[in-house]
Amino acid sequence: MGRAVDLCTPKSLQLMYLHGGVAGLGMLRLGCLVLFCCALSGCRSRKPSIRFSQVPTASFGGDSTRGTVAGSVTDAVPGARIVLYAKGEKDKSWWVQPTVSAPYTAIRPDGTWVATIHLGMEFAALLVDSSYKPGTQIESLPKAGGGVLAVADVPAHPTILEQMVFVPKHVTFSNYDWIVQTRPTPNGGKMHYYDPSNVWVDEAGAMHLKVTRIANQWVCAEARTVRNLGFGSYRFRLRDTGMFEPGVALGMFTWSSQAPEENGREMDIHVSRWGSPENKNAEFVIQPYYVASNVYRFEMPAGRVTTGFDWSDGKATFLASRGTGGGEKPFATWTFTTGVPASADERVYVNFCEFGYSKMPMQHEAEVVIDSFQFLP
Repeated sequence: MGRAVDLCTPKSLQLMYLHGGVAGLGMLRLGCLVLFCCALSGCRSRKPSIRFSQVPTASFGGDSTRGTVAGSVTDAVPGARIVLYAKGEKDKSWWVQPTVSAPYTAIRPDGTWVATIHLGMEFAALLVDSSYKPGTQIESLPKAGGGVLAVADVPAHPTILEQMVFVPKHVTFSNYDWIVQTRPTPNGGKMHYYDPSNVWVDEAGAMHLKVTRIANQWVCAEARTVRNLGFGSYRFRLRDTGMFEPGVALGMFTWSSQAPEENGREMDIHVSRWGSPENKNAEFVIQPYYVASNVYRFEMPAGRVTTGFDWSDGKATFLASRGTGGGEKPFATWTFTTGVPASADERVYVNFCEFGYSKMPMQHEAEVVIDSFQFLP
């Protein structure tokens, strides 16, 4: 029995012709046909594929976010294009990128592709032919077939902060035990990161909170009381907040993760212009904030200020006064009698962070000092 012959090898075809006579000629013709097919297909069937070479950092997404994604394809058919999707955390849907009106990304002659897209928690790339029409929002990715030649998806790249390990931290401030926040949290649709070293209590007993910069990310400060305090009188004595940039926000509030039906039992005192210099820089809020009657805005003056609220069943009276002595006449006061939450398992929070959707993004690190906190039942 003869040795198997590779019909795609021209030398083998020649030997068959020389030693096989007429039969060899027939085999030669057959071999030429096979050789022609091999020239078209490479002697084996190869499926198109797609891969990522660059992925943006993780983000909860939104119109204000941007990042670069890149990759390459192999064995794409003529006219093939890339369709990109980003998956957010909030609605778990895939959204076409870069925009609804421009959903295609071109493939370069060398097989690479690159695009600037909105951010998310996951990204997907579809290699499609010229007939494929992408959906704007999809619940799941399509499988290869039809106009879809290949599909690849990848999680967002973790940020530097997500790779850092922070040790749990407690501080004692105004005779209360406070837990310092260390894990990222989604606030207002944006992921916020925290560094425990951004919260400390000085020798005089004042609490300091800072917003700092790590790599290209603003890092916040937050602390909350270990225990629930309940109905009563709450007072925060602040040093000068008049130097805040429009994009920084200070919040002093109650919150419970166990009471979604009562908007988290959240009541807020905010010191922020929410990114716009023309806005007033302070507000009293009963959540939900989008109800107009739940928000009272005012101007917080520079210098030392005392602010807080008196909370009872069905009623919350907020106030702010100059100085920290406690006897000054309030320059701002407001009473809420509807939507006031009941007290149960909420804690007192102090949060200092950047406002992620500011028209004037933060340019410098910021610090606030709270001289004291007082609660009277």
